[in-house]
This record gives sequence, C-alpha cells and structure tokens, in this order.
Amino acid sequence: MDAVSTRDFAIEALSAASNVMITLSRLAEELILWSTSEFGYVEIDDEFASTSSIMPQKKNPDTLELIRAKTGSVIGDFTASVVICKALPFSYNLDLQEITPHLQQADCNDNRLCSHRERGTTNHFDQQATAC
Repeated sequence: MDAVSTRDFAIEALSAASNVMITLSRLAEELILWSTSEFGYVEIDDEFASTSSIMPQKKNPDTLELIRAKTGSVIGDFTASVVICKALPFSYNLDLQEITPHLQQADCNDNRLCSHRERGTTNHFDQQATAC
C-alpha cells in the first residue's frame, strides 16, 4: 500500500527545483543590477538580451527576467502538488495523477531557461575592482 500511496519523490523533486529556481532568480536579479549603466560590472550577450523600442542603445536582459518570472511558476507547481497530497488517504487515488503535470512543467521551466545562462555574460573586472 505504501508503494502506491505516496508521491514523496515528486514533492521532493519539486522542492529541489523550487530551491534551484529561487537561487537562480536571486542570481538573475544580481546580474540584472550589475549590468545596468550605474554598475557596469557585466555585459549581457546580445543572444540573451533585446533592445528597447524607445531606447535602441539599451539592452533588456530578457532571459534573466524570464528566469525571475518562471520561478513563481515552479514554486506554484510545488505548492499545488503539496496541496493535492495533503489530505489523501493511504493507497492509490486518482488525485495522484494530477501531480505528474506539475512535475513535468517544473522540469521544463527549469531546463529550458537555465541551460545556456553561463555563457551569456562578459565580466568587466576592472570596473568591479575600482568599486571596491
């Protein structure tokens, strides 16, 4: 009965994905801040940014902003899965089928957004050193 009545593996995977996305969201916010003209510590590659319609010289860090936004979706998938499991009796119930889409969505959001992030920035160490 215990083998079919629990979705702990899914809840733990969603919890880990939520933690990873929260950390990536915080890192994305730092990179967004560091890429502004006030700091200039990093430059975001054109592949991961778009230009502003009003100011064409300005880069909008689209990928980083999407990571911040998708973090809420992954946390929502985790929360939905926990709520589905909160009051289920032991043994298999059809309610447990509703957890699978949340697990798949969180995995898709996690992998698609974060697969190429590390190669999209150029560090300006000289500006970082003068700020210290």
